[in-house]
Amino acid sequence: MSKEKQYTNVTVNRNDSSEVTLTAEIPAEHLPHYRRRALKELSEKVSVGGFRKGHVPEDILVKHVGEAEVLRLAATKAIEMQYPLLIQEVMEKEPLPIIGTPNVSITKLAEGNPIAFTITAALMPHVQLPDYTAIAKRHNAKREEVSVTDSEVDETLTHLRRERAKIQKIESGVDPTQATEEAKRMDTLELPGIDDTFVQSLGFANVDAFNTKLRENIGNEKTLREREKNRIAIIEDIVREARIPLPNILIEHELAEMEQQFSRDLAQGGTTLEKYLAQTNKSREDLHKEWYAGAEKRAKMHLVLREIAQKENISAPKEDVDKYVDQVLAQHKKADPEAVRTYYELNLRNEAVFRFLERV
Repeated sequence: MSKEKQYTNVTVNRNDSSEVTLTAEIPAEHLPHYRRRALKELSEKVSVGGFRKGHVPEDILVKHVGEAEVLRLAATKAIEMQYPLLIQEVMEKEPLPIIGTPNVSITKLAEGNPIAFTITAALMPHVQLPDYTAIAKRHNAKREEVSVTDSEVDETLTHLRRERAKIQKIESGVDPTQATEEAKRMDTLELPGIDDTFVQSLGFANVDAFNTKLRENIGNEKTLREREKNRIAIIEDIVREARIPLPNILIEHELAEMEQQFSRDLAQGGTTLEKYLAQTNKSREDLHKEWYAGAEKRAKMHLVLREIAQKENISAPKEDVDKYVDQVLAQHKKADPEAVRTYYELNLRNEAVFRFLERV
């Protein structure tokens, strides 16, 4: 019974380009079915003196919790079963790109009357893009050829020699903190050298081979930094010139992601978000206010990348997604396969969009 359509008087109103409101009623004749389910649930949860949970007589249970609470729970159960069917029916007639979890509220509830309810849902906004290929070309033309100087190689070698000095001191019994400070203060002439014996312990034939690989690694790192800098410049200009009616739910999603990442970072440092908030005398709301502009920017960037991917027919390579998903599930048996796949599809698709923008 509960899986059948039981609602009537449906209306659909698109409040703007980013939100839709559905209203409907469930006739009073269907309420007894949900009232029985509500009473069964209450009987198993509510403690009434002299009775075991699940065995409380109906009249005593109703007197204990009140008829209004029974009615409220029955209506909630009815709507929980019916609103997904309502959304499905509406979307079959008019596709609605609903994002996030809809907000469902009871608007009229009285014994012997229909249950009126409202569903408010955020919609994926329509993004009006600027000429993103022109923006990308403008930034790509400014990219500089990456080169590695001798001074950059020498600086890296000096850093490596200080690390060797620190390790040697620790191995000789010096406290690690003290060893770090002493190594920092050492003159370059005092630092241990980079010789064939040392580089051979790292898997290189000789110092020349090591230096060649070091220069190559520095060049690769500079190339990656230059690419990231260029990508940020491109996407920030596209976002700045795009017209994006941004639903608040997307900003809230980004804030939640930022909080989770912040909590993970704190955990790696040996503390928790709760301890951090107590130490800084802040609340979660304070953090969200500080992060709001960044969350808004991230949400817009994701929408822009999604829109470009659709316009250019760009998607994540299936074989790459399958490979990453298999690797993750092999290491994390309890991971949600669909969540893992969604994550890598999104990230690999975004990478493909950036590569497209770099080539235009």
